[in-house]
Amino acid sequence: MTFGWTTQAQRRQYRAMAVSTFLMAMIAPLSPADANAVSAVEMGDREITIRFDDVVEKASSFVLAGPDRIAIDVTGAEPGAPVSPIGVIRSVRQGRPDANTARIVFDLAEPAVISGGQFAADGRSLTLSVDPAADDDFSAAAKAARKLYLPPIA
Repeated sequence: MTFGWTTQAQRRQYRAMAVSTFLMAMIAPLSPADANAVSAVEMGDREITIRFDDVVEKASSFVLAGPDRIAIDVTGAEPGAPVSPIGVIRSVRQGRPDANTARIVFDLAEPAVISGGQFAADGRSLTLSVDPAADDDFSAAAKAARKLYLPPIA
């Protein structure tokens, strides 16, 4: 028994819409708004704390000269909102060196280096120790292009 509530053409349209909606959901399963972003950057005289929306995988830091700056690469994060600088930090920029990494760059008012860092127990924040450095020490660190790798949460 056929009731004929919809015509054959209408049923085909609904089927096409359902298939295209399914395909779009498969192509874009994660929008940038759903990704783990840098939620805050808090700066003190000798400490920087970077907070995230969720647990991050790992981080590393390195210094660059001309102009002097410290870069932090955080794997498994997205760049976040703008940050107001304080202390030895002249300005802060955030970007993406690759699809899975957020880079936070601290432009320095005077030479400084990251002497250590530690993730919080929950893996949702990273605290870095910032120490002033002599010009020679900063230049040597920049030339060596050493990265300080901060291990993931165990």
